[in-house]
Amino acid sequence: MFNTFLPYVIATSILVTQHYLSIRPKGFWGAILPSAYIITFISGGIYGLYSFSNIGTVLVIGMGGTSMLLGIWLSGRQKVANKYKKE
Repeated sequence: MFNTFLPYVIATSILVTQHYLSIRPKGFWGAILPSAYIITFISGGIYGLYSFSNIGTVLVIGMGGTSMLLGIWLSGRQKVANKYKKE
């Protein structure tokens, strides 16, 4: 039963960590996870760690994950900018 929820727990913790890193005063902390995701996804494809039969699936997962992490990063950066404007 725990194996069923483990991917959701990992994904949620990654998204929470991404949000936390994106609202730090220095913006490069929030760029770590999207960069690591891209590098891991590309290297996993090169070394054959994924068994996707359709290239469309690979593109959707790769682009979807990257856009989600970058969207959280941009949202956090906007919150920081608005916070500094108010001060």
